[in-house]
Amino acid sequence: MKRSNRKKKGLHQDIARKRIEELFKQAQIAKSDDLANRYAEMAHKISLKFKVSFTKSQKQSYCKKCKSYLRKGYNCRIRLNEGKVVVKCLNCGNIRRFVYK
Repeated sequence: MKRSNRKKKGLHQDIARKRIEELFKQAQIAKSDDLANRYAEMAHKISLKFKVSFTKSQKQSYCKKCKSYLRKGYNCRIRLNEGKVVVKCLNCGNIRRFVYK
């Protein structure tokens, strides 16, 4: 029985990954900022429930503090500083740094 549960868990995680990817695509093309934030929040809840981590691009387009979808140049500021990409959320002021070297 344990083996079948593992297969189901992997299957659920695959479905969750696909759903998260689809939610981020929908957030990217959403006209409303509230709708894009809702999609990002739903993707975050799915990732917590099924223990699936975001991809690198998804992490960079999501604010951990206010749980909003970050649109480059619209509600976040991106700067390059000493080998790091600095992303500042303009909604809450949270700063995240990603190494690019």
